[in-house]
Amino acid sequence: MCSFNAPHFPMAVPAPYDRLIDRDLVELPAALAPGTAGLPREVRESRFAAEFAGLGEDDWREIIAHYLGLCALMDTQVGRILDHLRAAGELERTIVVYTTDHGDMMGAHGLMEKGHELHYEETLRVPLLVRHPGRPPARVRNLVSMVDIAPTLAELAGVPWPARPRDGRSFATMIGDPSAAPTRDHVTAETCLYDGAPEAWGEHTPPSSWDPARDALNASIRTRDMRYIYRSGDEDELYDHRGDPAELRNLAADPAYAQVRAELRSLLGAEIGDVYPQVARELTAPAGRPGPR
Repeated sequence: MCSFNAPHFPMAVPAPYDRLIDRDLVELPAALAPGTAGLPREVRESRFAAEFAGLGEDDWREIIAHYLGLCALMDTQVGRILDHLRAAGELERTIVVYTTDHGDMMGAHGLMEKGHELHYEETLRVPLLVRHPGRPPARVRNLVSMVDIAPTLAELAGVPWPARPRDGRSFATMIGDPSAAPTRDHVTAETCLYDGAPEAWGEHTPPSSWDPARDALNASIRTRDMRYIYRSGDEDELYDHRGDPAELRNLAADPAYAQVRAELRSLLGAEIGDVYPQVARELTAPAGRPGPR
């Protein structure tokens, strides 16, 4: 296993990668211009919005170009690893997985970085490339979760994987086969603040101690077409990716989407009920309100 810190803040990009990206060719995100207008209060008032307010388009191009320069640097380092495996005669008997723990808003909605408030496509959809020496290249669009990687590698390596408890689902059949049947129809994500601290600053905190009067929970569910975001201290969100891939129109209060919202809340409640039962009860209760809490 090899873990890189970049691309990450602070974006100190070494030469020649700092000038590698042509600024004139940088594409700005579709959701940059609207900024945080229409987003929940906790997003509008977050440091992710405040610290980058007032930047112009050229500023954003410079930031994005630096970020992409770091991505190119990582590409080079991954290439060195592959070259080493090739030279050692190990590449054709090695499964290579490339992924990351989160994305970056990178100007979408006028925001940067990632964090508790930011359950959007840019932070939650991450790269996942699997090179299997016995499978052809393919682009598979089925949903998978990070917890699926371990059982997938176990299956490919012929290692037994316990049936219970089983959060992850192997996607071994998808590798190299764009027509493979999906193993999931939705994926979920959750972030929490214990007494205002993101993930309790890394300290172990039993979920049973979560107190809605003191702590905060944001959880989201993504299907092929929809994203629903639950916020314990603010209004919820619903986006239809079929016509709104940039997540610009919150449909949580739209009567035409009431049934979809209720179904996604129920699915999300079933996913987190074993950890946050009080939130699950709220999500599965009839006629949950989409407005601010």
